[in-house]
Amino acid sequence: MKIDPEEARCRAAAPSGAQQIPWLSCALRMLQSDLAAELSMADVAASVNQSVAHFFRTFRLSVGQTPHQWRLNVRIAAAQSDLRELPLCTAEIAQKYGFSDQAHFTRIFRRIVGQTPGAWRRTH
Repeated sequence: MKIDPEEARCRAAAPSGAQQIPWLSCALRMLQSDLAAELSMADVAASVNQSVAHFFRTFRLSVGQTPHQWRLNVRIAAAQSDLRELPLCTAEIAQKYGFSDQAHFTRIFRRIVGQTPGAWRRTH
């Protein structure tokens, strides 16, 4: 059996629960690809040849979060890395990861992490 190199890359990038479903691995990779871009979940579902309902249901059951929640957590994790390692201001990081403005980024960051980006940066 020959494995497509693209499929192998998708499987390698997926969380362990998603590796059983090849199309889900590819969807996860798409969701991680450009964190600043607006991404329609319907477009992601269509790109992996799944209905929106089936895509959402299977994603949530396999990953434990909705696609939107998962992508938001990935964006916040990437922002945390930048806050720790780069001298960028919060507004620049917000823009880099596709948040509409610094206030929106701060609100989402606090909801997920439990601290504002500035407070988190000072303690890490």
